[in-house]
Amino acid sequence: MSMRNLTTLALASLAALGLAACHSTPDPKENPEFPRADTDRDGQVSFEEFALYVNKAMFKRLDANGNGTISLSEWKASDTSPEFQRHFEALDADKNGAVDLSEYLKAAGNHSNLRETFKDLDRNNDGFLSHEEFSAFDGLKVWAVHF
Repeated sequence: MSMRNLTTLALASLAALGLAACHSTPDPKENPEFPRADTDRDGQVSFEEFALYVNKAMFKRLDANGNGTISLSEWKASDTSPEFQRHFEALDADKNGAVDLSEYLKAAGNHSNLRETFKDLDRNNDGFLSHEEFSAFDGLKVWAVHF
């Protein structure tokens, strides 16, 4: 996958992914999204947990028909670049014409700007997001994917 081009995808503002709920709950300990992100249930969200949480939500948003894969037409609705088909083909590792969650997670983990967002949220720089820090996630950042 060539990384020389940068394409800002209309993958979305995270608000469109339904992640704005993180910010809308007044008491961070009552945030219904925190337990979904805190997969090891240790009371804090690591970068890996955060990335998985966000990328799964992005995949769900891209999979418009909910069949568990992203088709070329679903991808085209979000990738507004002239090279959308090449980008899709780069994600479709098994070349079956659809991107499943594992293919998407592998590519998204290598090509998104989530680490910057995580660092911005981690106000005490301990490498984890507390309930309060996670709840400050306002869901308004636009994501970029590099190809």
